[in-house]
Amino acid sequence: MRFDTEDAMRIVLQRKIGRDGQRGTTLIELMMAMLVLAIGFGGVTTLLVTAMASNNRASRDTTSTLLAQKVIEEISSQNVNVFTAVKVTDCSGTQLTFATAAGATGTGTGAKLKSDGTIDFTQSFAAIPSGY
Repeated sequence: MRFDTEDAMRIVLQRKIGRDGQRGTTLIELMMAMLVLAIGFGGVTTLLVTAMASNNRASRDTTSTLLAQKVIEEISSQNVNVFTAVKVTDCSGTQLTFATAAGATGTGTGAKLKSDGTIDFTQSFAAIPSGY
């Protein structure tokens, strides 16, 4: 088999033609990878912003629940037979006043009450009304 210059030129041209189809492929692949990463980072950023907003809402809900519970406990700790204004101070120093009214007098014959509205546990068993 004879190898001459013409064969050598043909081999060189075939190699060049084969490489021309591959030229720039790495750059395109890199650009596509960067696009996929950018979309992924955008999604992660959206998730982080959503999580932070949700955490903030949960914090406000917890604070609201605790403040409402405090006001309810302040009101329920008052004497039931006396009109008392309950005063609560919020975080900014504003004082809020909640007016309460004395409860209606019961019509039943339940347990005997002390003057402060609590049950008198010192009464004898015989003094308790029947059916109570």
